[in-house]
Amino acid sequence: MSFVDTLRGKIFYFRLFFVIISWTGIIFRFIVAIDIGELILEPLKFFTIQTNLFVATWLTLSILYKDGLDGGNSEKMDKLYGFIKGAVTSFITLTWIAFHILLSATASYSSDIHEYSSIINHYIIPIYFILDWLITERKSYAKSFPLKSLAYPLCYLGFALIYQLVTKDPIYGFLSIKENGYRGFFTMGIALNILFAIFCYIYLGLNKLIVKK
Repeated sequence: MSFVDTLRGKIFYFRLFFVIISWTGIIFRFIVAIDIGELILEPLKFFTIQTNLFVATWLTLSILYKDGLDGGNSEKMDKLYGFIKGAVTSFITLTWIAFHILLSATASYSSDIHEYSSIINHYIIPIYFILDWLITERKSYAKSFPLKSLAYPLCYLGFALIYQLVTKDPIYGFLSIKENGYRGFFTMGIALNILFAIFCYIYLGLNKLIVKK
């Protein structure tokens, strides 16, 4: 039995641990919202929280379906692999890389809980979920996977624009129309979507290598 096979055999317990960490990071961010006077649902506007919710939900369902255990619901679990697993992995990869490149150097925190939440949501969970994908993905992806996966980040860009036009405040500083103009907004937005597409094609290529036909 290879090292990867050994890890795959323990995946239920890894996921049980990390799903707790995942929900903790998300809940911490809502606690921070209350602490700094934001509306309780304010964190939901962030790409970070949305993508971490996707991961937490995926992991929760995998635990409920007992994936990796004898007697698990393989039929329901099978639907969570393939496009869904790949798309969520791509989303959370963008969360990790975009934060590290654009925000980590200037990030400030209102409390220790805020900082813990950031570390969990931007680093721990993304890295874990990528490893989970590498170890457990079992379905082959179609060539259309990258283009279909782009639907969410493109919709989020539209949401970020509408939110800013209505509230006059950008969700993220690097998407500020006031500071960078519409040209800057769309340049950054398109650049991030291109970066996302690159991740998708990387995962598509890796998928062809690691998934047995």
